[in-house]
Amino acid sequence: MADRYLTVTQAGEAFPALGERYIRRLIAERRIAFSKVGARVLLRADDIEALIDDGRVEPAKVVTRGRQQTMAMSVDRRRSSATGSRIPKAKAG
Repeated sequence: MADRYLTVTQAGEAFPALGERYIRRLIAERRIAFSKVGARVLLRADDIEALIDDGRVEPAKVVTRGRQQTMAMSVDRRRSSATGSRIPKAKAG
């Protein structure tokens, strides 16, 4: 099947969640592939869909420990962020 090319206006109408103005900004910032034929700028619908798919964020896994629920991605506060090792407890004098 041949690629489906859209003008910026058509892309804004086909993907209303993005809008024409945002698509123009993506082109100006060179964040999306496009073709230029004369003065006309054309985008592949597949490239726009890939841009949307690249921004997908999967939900975090919830871990249940007894009554407490924590996010699996949470940071263990007892670990040093610089070395990754446990921070030793201070001994009483």
